[in-house]
Amino acid sequence: VFFFESSELHAGMVMPVDALLLSGTCVCNEASLTGESVLQTKIPLDVSKHSNTDVETKFDMFGIHRGSVLFAGSNIIQYESQPGQKEKIKMLALRSGTYSCRGEMVRHLVKAKNGSISNDSH
Repeated sequence: VFFFESSELHAGMVMPVDALLLSGTCVCNEASLTGESVLQTKIPLDVSKHSNTDVETKFDMFGIHRGSVLFAGSNIIQYESQPGQKEKIKMLALRSGTYSCRGEMVRHLVKAKNGSISNDSH
């Protein structure tokens, strides 16, 4: 388990890993991954939404929890702490290297270049 804290982050930084936002807010540019030029605001995962239900909710970084995940290759534009918090932002690294979103993209490009495209998904 690896945590990012505010001292390790700066505006303009490219995220090296896929990470779950635990505190603070972050505005990032995912254009290098999605081609979409609209900036994305990321908010911390709110576990209280799911803790009072009888239904077990599995973490879905590409679905309902996407708004709390910063993907490898995303450019950090701005970050802010939540009121009353000492550290500005805290994230939990989820995936790195070839297992991150950016890594998967590179693997698919290499496969395409070598003529071995497959339809495997996340």
